[in-house]
Amino acid sequence: MKKVNIIKTFTFWFVIVAIIGIIFNLTRIDNINLFIGLNPLLNFFSSTKSCRDAINSVPYLWHILSVISMAGYGLIIDAIRLSFKKNK
Repeated sequence: MKKVNIIKTFTFWFVIVAIIGIIFNLTRIDNINLFIGLNPLLNFFSSTKSCRDAINSVPYLWHILSVISMAGYGLIIDAIRLSFKKNK
């Protein structure tokens, strides 16, 4: 079984980007809300009032959803990349 270098995966870097976005959001550096705007899933949730109100009712749920969605995007890209490597 081949070892995978975690630093070379998209999942790792997407989670790092999510964590940096959370830090910017929590420290109020992100005043134009790139934290939500650059994540399509969070952007969709924030555009629907009922979803936005439900997520706002749970503290830090936006941050948890950010990490989960970014990890999901990374896993999808890593799976696509792995399938291309196997076909090569």
